[in-house]
Amino acid sequence: MQASNLLLILVAVTAVAYVLGRSRALTQARPLGGIRALHSLPFYYGMRAALWCAVPATLLLGIWLVGDGQVINTLILNQLPDRLAPQTATERNLVLG
Repeated sequence: MQASNLLLILVAVTAVAYVLGRSRALTQARPLGGIRALHSLPFYYGMRAALWCAVPATLLLGIWLVGDGQVINTLILNQLPDRLAPQTATERNLVLG
């Protein structure tokens, strides 16, 4: 999957987390007398949920994008039988190509 598609999915999931966090804060505040009973504004509850969703996913996506090519190349080369294992860099590039 393309990194841009993953980023768009991440933005969508983060937006959903914001809406769910904000709506949950509003739902819990209604029986208590409205948003004045909350410690913070509903916006902050939504942003906290969005950040808890976006930050770990963004870090994981960044780590994956940095090491993606190397991990896949290593997995491919390790699965080759010994008789097909490349001996030189040129053979390695040929096998991976």
